[in-house]
Amino acid sequence: MTPRAWKAQAGAFAQQLTLPQQQELLHYWLERLEGDDWPSFASIHPAAIGRLLPHLLILEHRAAPEFVHVRLAGSALWDIYGGEITGATLRQQDAWRGHAGYWRHIYERMQAHPMPDCGHLRDDARMAVLFWLRLPLRAADGGIWLLGLDMALPMSVVEDSWQVAEADGAEEPPVRGEEEALSGPPPLPHAARPGGLRITGLAASAATRGAGERPPRINISVS
Repeated sequence: MTPRAWKAQAGAFAQQLTLPQQQELLHYWLERLEGDDWPSFASIHPAAIGRLLPHLLILEHRAAPEFVHVRLAGSALWDIYGGEITGATLRQQDAWRGHAGYWRHIYERMQAHPMPDCGHLRDDARMAVLFWLRLPLRAADGGIWLLGLDMALPMSVVEDSWQVAEADGAEEPPVRGEEEALSGPPPLPHAARPGGLRITGLAASAATRGAGERPPRINISVS
């Protein structure tokens, strides 16, 4: 699918995003999508998305067995991945908290079909759910890089909100796990469904939270 054709369907993709930070980054990226080229890396200005920076990644596609190379990783990702991942590839299994196979499938798919992708991954070891977004960028050499956003929320908060949504008549959405085949696009989160989950108020301090600090307070509403 060409970038021009994908942009015509961007509204449907936006409905799959659960967090307001994902919506914000997608909107910024879409403003730089013109014609039949993905936005260029040079068109991304950090100052314009400053509060998102701690949660952002820049990834470069690589051939197997590396698949991707993390060129930049925000400070909040230290907590998510348990250490510094700048410079890491999927060949370094320890950098991905046991989920290298999951990410390998995602990045193989994005190499074959460059287009935006999103999903959420349950991390039982950390009792958290990772919400992620990946957006293609055009590198200076004509290759494809990825602009990513990763945010982890406490599993108890996410599951409680899904229980509320289910009681209100909505079906609980599956959380993609590494054990699944992952043969298709991510399941549609509640944000896109009537009566679904809407995480609407991550505190502004979330973007500047340092290592070891408590996760931000969030507000959840079910519409």
